[in-house]
Amino acid sequence: MNRITKLVLLGSALTGFAACAASDEGPNPGPNEPNPPAQQLSAEEYDEVAQSVGGVVVTTGGGGEVGAIADSVSIAHGVVPLGFTVSASGDIEGQHGGLSYRYQLTCADAAGQTQPACDDATDRADVTIAWSGTLELPRFRLDTERNGSWTLTGLTGDTAALAGDSDFHVAVEAEPLAGPQLRTYDLDYTASYDAIRIDNADGDIVAGSAHFAIAAERTESGNGHDSHLAFDVDAVVTFDGDDTATLVLDGQYTYELDLATGRAQRLP
Repeated sequence: MNRITKLVLLGSALTGFAACAASDEGPNPGPNEPNPPAQQLSAEEYDEVAQSVGGVVVTTGGGGEVGAIADSVSIAHGVVPLGFTVSASGDIEGQHGGLSYRYQLTCADAAGQTQPACDDATDRADVTIAWSGTLELPRFRLDTERNGSWTLTGLTGDTAALAGDSDFHVAVEAEPLAGPQLRTYDLDYTASYDAIRIDNADGDIVAGSAHFAIAAERTESGNGHDSHLAFDVDAVVTFDGDDTATLVLDGQYTYELDLATGRAQRLP
């Protein structure tokens, strides 16, 4: 991939990457009792959150945010992605790596005239996108659902611009290397996109940023260790211009993302 710049996924709190402000749910302390200390995520729990981010950014078979952006550009140019079909209502539907995708596009030419169908004369496309399904990875199961909308402009030039917003819900089951038998996460992602630039020839992202916030709950169970934790995470993903990207969580944990599989590997 020729991603020569970077896509930045920033949490909504852009003014500093504090470590996750998280606390166990439990009874309120009495008037003369001290407040319980805030509980932090462990390094292994950050690893599991990183893997959920990887499963949102990219999935096998050309899916995730990266693949959906490329699909949208292709459809706006009148080219239906391989294996996708056009429904009777005009939706474009298909699958990437076990996830089901649905796109709805309204296209206009450079003069602003709405087109009966998207084609190589399309200069602007309003895109509604949804996906859902399950991803199976070693030690991880991710059930994901996403809804949102994008606007693509400049489709007749060398690069298109993308702006919009979207919401994700990801439910994760993880098998820890040690400790409890099972950890589950319920993660809500909110993203808004600002001036994303995309190569019209191949659908690759070449510039831009997106603001990204994660609100989550974690439950541990098994081996006599049951607990519940609510927390927020900020993330920064930088595309490195090759087949990997760099992910930083809360300014302190850095990972390499494999853009072919979405696998997250923590770096020293």
